[in-house]
Amino acid sequence: MDQLLHALATEQEAQARIKLSLADYQLAVRSLLPVALTDTSGGRVAARLLLSLYDGDAYPFPLPDLCGLDTPLLEQALIAIQGRAVLREEPHTVIENGAATFQRLIEQWGQS
Repeated sequence: MDQLLHALATEQEAQARIKLSLADYQLAVRSLLPVALTDTSGGRVAARLLLSLYDGDAYPFPLPDLCGLDTPLLEQALIAIQGRAVLREEPHTVIENGAATFQRLIEQWGQS
């Protein structure tokens, strides 16, 4: 019983440290999307990350690619990763017109 209580307390402490809201996740996705739709090296990284958060099996993301983002975008990328993991929501579901926007990303970057 003590082990179970300890595990629950540890889980709650970890969740409290993350302090991630749906609004944070939405902002991160919205911040990355305009970049992801540009034909730039940063756009490629942002798009591949978002597509991986959308469907990691179909669109794997190499973590070292994060080094290609400037610091503000890197911060948003890390928030998006946390949002996907903690909130368990795919990024296209947390923004307006997400399905259509992600279809554009797939068309533009899905094969790269």
